[in-house]
Formats: sequence, structure tokens, C-alpha cells
Amino acid sequence: MHLPHVAYVVSEMDPASVTIGKAVADLGGFRPEGNACGFSLYRSGDAELVRVPGLHIFQNNLDSEIEEAFGIRPETLIFLSTHRSERNIPAITFHPLGNYGTADLGGISRRLVHSPSSLLTSSMIQAAERGRGNGYEITFEATHHGPYLECQAFFAEIGSNMRAWTDGKAAALIAESLLNATQLNPVTAVGIGGGHYCPRFRDIAIRHRISFAHFIPNYALRNIDGRLADEVLEKSGKPTILAMHISRGFEEEAERVATLFLDRGLDIFDPSREYSK
Repeated sequence: MHLPHVAYVVSEMDPASVTIGKAVADLGGFRPEGNACGFSLYRSGDAELVRVPGLHIFQNNLDSEIEEAFGIRPETLIFLSTHRSERNIPAITFHPLGNYGTADLGGISRRLVHSPSSLLTSSMIQAAERGRGNGYEITFEATHHGPYLECQAFFAEIGSNMRAWTDGKAAALIAESLLNATQLNPVTAVGIGGGHYCPRFRDIAIRHRISFAHFIPNYALRNIDGRLADEVLEKSGKPTILAMHISRGFEEEAERVATLFLDRGLDIFDPSREYSK
């Protein structure tokens, strides 16, 4: 299967981004290529690493800016980032981009970014399997925040405090997972329901090797209408499976949203079915 042309994005304002970026550069053998428009470019084979001065979540259209600066347009941007959590739990997370509601943290309101479902999911699986027992909770997060881009993108994050953000071993785990990610089988799913973290969808991905594209958590269900359902499908690369986690108190909204996707041709995930090949 085709592996996309990838560029890793490091925000110089973000301590975890810098830590993970160093691990990616060291393990991936990235070498300096030049500077333009305030960006620094590094290259290893067909992949690039771009250091940017601003905070990445607010850098809408960064894909176009990179093309203007260096004449390259990667298919996928992988943002290396700080993870913040009120629970302050050590965590390594992977998530797609976009806003189901207002764009309070970058991006565009009620717009999503194309998700490279196989690469996103394979990276998370690699981290979860390589990082067993390392003290970090490793999982998906629901789709959230910016920046808005025309290319595919996802975030790989480490948190939730300065000790984690500067943890070289955890950064190396993320780097290894990203650099060794492979294409999974072509079955792609959308996940709806559950909280901001997505351990049930993580477990489905690991067990069945299904690629998840976007996740709609409980708190975003009320925002989903027909137009936004179409947006999810467009930015998920023709998914065929709908995986559901129906939480108490959200049954009615989850059923309504599920119907939107079922009417658009998706099938409910069946745990008894063998999806992997």
C-alpha cells in the first residue's frame, strides 16, 4: 500500500514538540536543508521535518506556507505536541484535527481536517504495543482543535507536565512509533460516543487492525447535523464502519447521530467479524 509523503512539524514554542522533534530527527537521521520564511527544513529520504516559530494549533494553512517556503507539499503533516490534561496523568495520545463547534483553539468552526486513518492508527498501535508498562496511558483522543489544513494531518502528543514534556525516553517511543508506522488493512471506521479519550476505540483498533479516522465524543454529538456528517465522511477517506460507545445520558443523541451515518451507507462495527487480513 502507498505510504504518504510525510513532514513532521515542530513548534519552537512547545517544549514537548521540541523534545519529540529531537528524537524524530536523531532516530530518523534528519539533516538540515535550509531556512525560509522563519521556518527550518530538515530531510531524511522522502520525509521532512519542519521547525516553525509559532504555536502550531493556530497556524492555519501551514501546508501552503511550507510549500511557499520550500517548494514542497507533503501529503501528511504530523504535529509533535504538548498534551495538557486536568487529570495530569502521564499520557501519550494521537488524534485527528478539527472542530465540531467553535474554533476556540485554532482551525475553523465546524470544519475538519483530512485524517490519514491508517497512519494515525498504526502510529498509536505501535506506541501502545512498544510502550506497555512504561507508566504512560497510550490512546487516541477525540477530534479537536486546529490548525485547519487542506492536506492530511494528525497530532502525536506527550503530557501532561514539564517532566513528561522533557522525557527523552517517552519522546523516543513516540518517534519510533511514527517512524515505524505502516499501512493497516483498508477498513476505516468513524467512532462516535464516549469521552474525550478513546480507550475502547483504541482496543478495537489493536485487536481488529481497523483504522480510525475521526472521533465524535459525547460532548460534540449535539453539534452533528447532516452537513457535518458529510464533512466527517469527506475528511475520513471513505470509511465503511461506524463504531459506537453509547454512554448513559447520551443514548438519544448517539442514536440520532448514528442514524445520520447509517443513512449514508456505513455499517455498525461487529466485534464477531474478522476485519484484519
